[in-house]
Amino acid sequence: MDSHRSHRLSLAGLCMTAALGLLALVTPAAQAAPPEWMVNGFNVSSNLPVVLSPEIEQISFEETQKRVLVLLGETAGVPLWFTCEEVTPENIVLMASGTGSGEARFAHCKTLTRSGGVVTLNSNCTPKEPIVAAFNFSIALHGTPTKAYVKMTGANAGGRFATITISNELCAFEGSYEVKGTFWIEDCTNQFEAELLTHLIKEGAIPASKLGGLTLGGNPATLDGSVNLQLFDLTLMQKFSGLAS
Repeated sequence: MDSHRSHRLSLAGLCMTAALGLLALVTPAAQAAPPEWMVNGFNVSSNLPVVLSPEIEQISFEETQKRVLVLLGETAGVPLWFTCEEVTPENIVLMASGTGSGEARFAHCKTLTRSGGVVTLNSNCTPKEPIVAAFNFSIALHGTPTKAYVKMTGANAGGRFATITISNELCAFEGSYEVKGTFWIEDCTNQFEAELLTHLIKEGAIPASKLGGLTLGGNPATLDGSVNLQLFDLTLMQKFSGLAS
């Protein structure tokens, strides 16, 4: 092979390499699939109204086993508990890309305070009912290795979930307490992506501590307790799950 031909081949190789490099620059990278809800084996690609049926699990509270959810916060440095025996999801809509919106109505609620290390029921501080929380939610990943959660934010003005109001002048904590921030939900059995008739859920403590969780009256708060959650499409119970990507 003469030197001129060799030179031409070398130039052709360089041109090919440059062309491939240019192609790589202009070709969009493969995109990960967006999150999505799955109901009865089908992905949710448009708005799907559903009915969620929760059953509150028993927890150890006040030295007994009770079926309650406990919102624990503080005011003026004093620990404050709001316990509710009933929660009813309403107007739940699953949407495309693993998003959604809805409300939750809390009832049979009480207020407890702690003084001198003793937790007592404060009947003068019973909150007004119903307590209605409005929210938007989406599937989110967090941690290493990554884990799927449901990230909920308040749908009211200023990112507010709800306002808890105590209206009794005999209560030392009389006033209104806004519930804001972010509420993270995790699957207790790590089966978020498994289509099941029932998912056991609770607050995701890890992302709440790392990325921010709930606040009550501007102070950090947690929601203790777990719930068995079932989903109904019209009147039929359906298997459901969330796919993170």
